[in-house]
Amino acid sequence: EAKEEKEEKEKEEGNFLKQKQQEEGKQAGNKESEKERPTSPGLFASISSSFASLPPFSHGEPTPQEEYPTIIIRTPYGRSLMDFVGQRFCERGYIVLIQDCRGTGDSDGEFDPGFNETRDGKATLRWVRSQPWFQQCPKIGTWGPSYLGLVQLAVIENESDDKEAPPDAMVPIMTSSNFRNVIAPMGGGLHLSLFCRWHYITNSQMKRREKGNKENLLVKSLKEGQMIFQKMDSKCNPAFHCPLAEVDKTITEEETYLGTTLLNMCFSKNLQVKEEFWARRNYVELLRKAQKMPNILLIAGWYDIFLDDQISDFLYMSSVEPENVRLIVGGWHHFDISAFSWGMSEGINHFEATLKGKTRHDKKETKKVKIYVMGKEKWIEMDQFPPRGDEIPSSLYFLAIEGTKKMLSSSPAVENNSSSKYIYDPSDPTPSIGGREFHPKEAGQRANNTLEKRHDILVFTTHALKNRVDLLGHVKVTLFMKFSTLSVDVFVRLCVVGATVGRSKNMSDGYLRVYQQKGEEGRTKKVELFLSPCACTFHKGDKIRIQVASGAHPRYHPNNGTGDPFSTDLEKSEVEIFHDEQNPSMIILNYQEEE
Repeated sequence: EAKEEKEEKEKEEGNFLKQKQQEEGKQAGNKESEKERPTSPGLFASISSSFASLPPFSHGEPTPQEEYPTIIIRTPYGRSLMDFVGQRFCERGYIVLIQDCRGTGDSDGEFDPGFNETRDGKATLRWVRSQPWFQQCPKIGTWGPSYLGLVQLAVIENESDDKEAPPDAMVPIMTSSNFRNVIAPMGGGLHLSLFCRWHYITNSQMKRREKGNKENLLVKSLKEGQMIFQKMDSKCNPAFHCPLAEVDKTITEEETYLGTTLLNMCFSKNLQVKEEFWARRNYVELLRKAQKMPNILLIAGWYDIFLDDQISDFLYMSSVEPENVRLIVGGWHHFDISAFSWGMSEGINHFEATLKGKTRHDKKETKKVKIYVMGKEKWIEMDQFPPRGDEIPSSLYFLAIEGTKKMLSSSPAVENNSSSKYIYDPSDPTPSIGGREFHPKEAGQRANNTLEKRHDILVFTTHALKNRVDLLGHVKVTLFMKFSTLSVDVFVRLCVVGATVGRSKNMSDGYLRVYQQKGEEGRTKKVELFLSPCACTFHKGDKIRIQVASGAHPRYHPNNGTGDPFSTDLEKSEVEIFHDEQNPSMIILNYQEEE
């Protein structure tokens, strides 16, 4: 197994090195290409075994009166961060194993996000199923948010070996099988703030580990009142404004294999090398190969970075085995403590039902989807999300001009050559406010009124609604546009404007990088994108609003307009959005209107 992995890794790193030399004419990565990456001999030495909290145990073995399923939590952030979770599960009658991922904490090897999680996850399942104490209740559950959820999805498919079969139950929280799409959105671009901040956190952990400092950085930050985020900001904020090739070094004060490789593989023009790189770090194909599903509870957040892809995972899982898959979506962002609390309580309920066969005493849930409706501040249950087209009607709003006002109109435009223009300047990129950010103080719902006054944002608003509107599902936007550069970004945001104070609050948004060939600058292009799914209520007197822009910095890396993201040249883009009879730019909402 170690030999196989070594050969596979050397091939991958050799391809990357060859591509880098060809594209940049540089020599790099010799040190990395010589490294062996065997299955970590210290992998299982880094497991925290939580038996002590279970009084019915005798000499390390469970008493025959009770059965204790096993919960596995694999983490790259240090086992001590999960101590409270392990204690909580133990108190409810579970054996808990908390394991450092390869190259983190006390595990040997080198941390490479996603690269070893399928191999190591299956090795862990095999090890657990081989233990004598496991035979008293041969059932396994997995639990965890973010990367701790990603490693669960890494073992969801199994072709042969029963000892490496997927767990019986899973609770992946605010995560997805598509790690690539979260960092590098489809169509190009880079989730800059996520990349920089996550790279800072993981690299800081690695440096402390190399120095022999075993104190958990995240636990330390919680004790110090989120000090890690202040230190993180001091390193990442400068990286938001430097050339892409300097981002890694600005954050880490050195060029790291992880940081530099990830950036290059987000934008590589060598499609074969890029696809080979991501194939081992993405679990979409593993999910698609799964012929059956464990009992899965997915927990998501409307303002979480993983939302789009987690909903996609849910839809596919439901198509394979609908009875085994449930979804909860709350009004949370990635660092929301409420999401963690829900993950604990609902995770326990899920394991009680699926691993112990117990039913909930408070209520019997008949629907497999539970979502929080923003604006109504109420939880509802559904059979499916997003709802099918025959379950909820679609409504069209057309971008239009009424006098001097930019409006969202229910009637298509009849005039010709009607358009709105703005200039996007990458040296002064349109800022991002709120939404699906990777920062506890910047994510979520925010007032957008000041942002909407900028010259590089178009704002279209309906008249005051005559009735209440409940929006459920995806929002589709169609724009007919021209732009003057080889590439431009399209960022569209849906907002609700309150009936009383007129505060514009973000509900959902979507992003797409658009390209054109030299000489096509004068042609009108039809661009379609989906905003993130949402569930929200617009009350009588409220207004529906959309913003159209070409940036959301630092959430997304500013498009320099050249077609080469690593170029230090910056080109302003003249953007024109059409809204006339021939080019009816529009937004499609799925909502129900109530008197």
